[in-house]
Amino acid sequence: MKSVLIIAYFFPPLSGGGVQRTLKFVKYLPIFNYKPIVLTPSPILLRYYAYDKGLLKEIPESVKIYNSFILDLNWFFKILYGLKLTKLVNFINGTLLFPDYQIQWLPFAKMKIKKIMKKEKIDIIYITSPPHSTQILVKWIKNLFQVPVVIDFRDPFTFNYKRKSSNFFNKCFTFEKKILESTDFIIANTPLNKKNYVEKFHIPENKVDLITNGFDQSDFENIKIEKVEDRKILFSHIGHFHGEYNAHPFLYALSKIKHKVRNVEFRFIGGLTYQDKKLVKKLKLENIIKIVDYCSHEKAVEYNQRSSYLLLIQPNKEFKNYIPGKTFEYINSNKKILAIIPKNGSCAEIIRNTKTGEIISPDNIDEIVDSILGYIENYKKEDFEPNWAEIKKYERKNLTKKLKNIFDEVIDHQKSRNK
Repeated sequence: MKSVLIIAYFFPPLSGGGVQRTLKFVKYLPIFNYKPIVLTPSPILLRYYAYDKGLLKEIPESVKIYNSFILDLNWFFKILYGLKLTKLVNFINGTLLFPDYQIQWLPFAKMKIKKIMKKEKIDIIYITSPPHSTQILVKWIKNLFQVPVVIDFRDPFTFNYKRKSSNFFNKCFTFEKKILESTDFIIANTPLNKKNYVEKFHIPENKVDLITNGFDQSDFENIKIEKVEDRKILFSHIGHFHGEYNAHPFLYALSKIKHKVRNVEFRFIGGLTYQDKKLVKKLKLENIIKIVDYCSHEKAVEYNQRSSYLLLIQPNKEFKNYIPGKTFEYINSNKKILAIIPKNGSCAEIIRNTKTGEIISPDNIDEIVDSILGYIENYKKEDFEPNWAEIKKYERKNLTKKLKNIFDEVIDHQKSRNK
C-alpha cells in the first residue's frame, strides 16, 4: 500500500464545506490501496465557526493524524472585530499577510513535515487549499524531499468572486502562476477553473485535471426522517452564507409575494449573513422564514431529505466559477432544486445535465417570483425525473478513484524521470 501525506488546514473535528472534500478522500483512499497520513493544525488552538465531532467517525482507524502547533490570528481578529476595526482585519488578511493570514501556520507545518518525512515512507504529497498560503509549501517540499506533489484548489485564488485592483490582481496572478508551475499536478474543482489554468496561466493540459465535489451515498442511508406534513411546503437552503455570498436576490423576490404564500415555510439551515438578517426584518419576512443555526452534517442531510424543495443561491455573476458543495448532495436527494444562480456558470451546467431543477438568473427578480409561485402551485402535480446516470458520476467513491489514478500517474512519472 502506498502512502500519501495530506496537508489540510481544515479537517475534522472542524466542519463546513471546506472539510467534506478532504474527509471523503481520506475515508475512501484506503480501498484504492493508498494509506492517508494527515497533517493539520491542532483543532483546540483554532478559532473556527463550526465543529462536528461526528465527522471523526468517518476516518478509518488506520489513518494517522499529525496535529501541529499554530498561533491562530482569528483570536486577535475577534478583538479587532469587537472594536469595529474590520478594515484593519482586511488589511492584515491578504495585504500585510499575503496571500492570507494562515501563512503564519507554515513555520510550524514545516517542522512537523520534517518529522513526518523521517518517520513515514511517503510516496506522494497532496496539498488542499484554501487557505492558499498552504500551497507555498510546494517548492520547499520538492527541494527538500524530492517527493511528487499534487495540489488541489477547492476554490480559485486569482479568478475568484472578489474584486481586485489591477496591481493586486497582478500580484495574485504572479503568486499563483509560480505555484502552478512548481507542482507536479493540479486538480481543479470546476470546469471553468480548469479552463483558466490551461488558457490563462498556460499550464500544459496534461498537468491539470478536474475533480468536482460530490456526495457520499452512505450519508443518505439510515436517516430518520419525520413525516412531512402534506399541507406545509418546505423550501430549504442548507449551508453557510458569508460576506458577499448572500441571499439578497431570493429575499427581495420573496418580499413581493409574502402575502400570497400560505402554508409555506422557507428554511435557511446554517444561518444567514448579518446583512441578510437585517433585510429579513426590513422586508418583514419573519413569518415565513425560519433560520436554523449551524448543525451537524448528519442533521443537515436530514433537513435536506425532509424538504419539499431545495434552494441554491449565488447572488451575482461573480460566482459563476463556483459550485457550492451542497449542490451535489442536493442532486442526490430526489428533491427539485430552485437554482438562483448565473445561467452560464459551472453550477448551472450540473443542474442542467442532471435534470434536477430550474435555473433562474439572480438578476431577474420577477422571474424568481414566478418560479417560487410555480413551484408552490405545482407541488406534487408534476413529474420529476432526474438523470440518475449523470448524478452517479459525483459519488465520492468514484471521485476518489479518479484521485487514486492521478496519484498513480504522478508517481510513475516521477519514477521514470529518476531512472
